[in-house]
Amino acid sequence: MIENEQTGRDRASGYGNSSVRPAASQDWAQLGGKRISAGRVLLIKAGLVLLICAAMALLVWKWSEWRAEAQAGSAYAAHSICSCRYVAGRGLESCKQDAALEADYVYISDEPEQKRVTGTAFLLGSASARLKPGYGCLIEK
Repeated sequence: MIENEQTGRDRASGYGNSSVRPAASQDWAQLGGKRISAGRVLLIKAGLVLLICAAMALLVWKWSEWRAEAQAGSAYAAHSICSCRYVAGRGLESCKQDAALEADYVYISDEPEQKRVTGTAFLLGSASARLKPGYGCLIEK
């Protein structure tokens, strides 16, 4: 016991009275009540950065394809609902139910005074179709 008092060591920590004890924030982090080493925290952060970069690369790579598909889907929905509404003379809700099977992600807006239907896929594309007498519903540019 005298030996421990002379060296100044604390039995619980194993470190002396000097400032040799490492700071807890440098060696360990708390995550859900568990202690995680600084190296593991760095590895988790690097993994998250890599995952975010991969998601951004996928978004950039597929953006033009998704946009083309949304544009085609919007045009299809606008044309089919315009034909259903103004050529066949059915109600808008009835026509929306028919198109919902193929274009469920397209928002439809109707302009009865101009006999125009617009289909919009959020942030990706939109298209309008208008009734032209003698020709039916035509996609507008």
